[in-house]
Amino acid sequence: MTSNFEIERDKLMEKVSQGLGQLVGSLGDLNRNLETVNTIGKEFEAPANVWHQFHQSVMAPDTTSPIATDSNPAGTMKKPEDHDYDMLSNQALAQDETHSTTHQHSQLSRLSHQSN
Repeated sequence: MTSNFEIERDKLMEKVSQGLGQLVGSLGDLNRNLETVNTIGKEFEAPANVWHQFHQSVMAPDTTSPIATDSNPAGTMKKPEDHDYDMLSNQALAQDETHSTTHQHSQLSRLSHQSN
């Protein structure tokens, strides 16, 4: 005769066995899906390399430009915001020079009036 304990143990062992079977099946599905993702990822490797090379060539500074200036000695291309900054700093310098020149002229005229 089987005891109540053995009956309950057999039921629980059957549930554990079914759960482990489902787990093995789910792990097999997961493994197949991961292999599919890996295969698809490998298919994108070549186009990704092409786009990476394109990006590097577009973003690389152009040191072969024949135009070289004082603010751009290597003749490299500037970003638009660099150009705006240069324009603003040149305007500020010009205003400072104009102000300085005007101030110098007014001092000279005062001195010449005082000496007369």
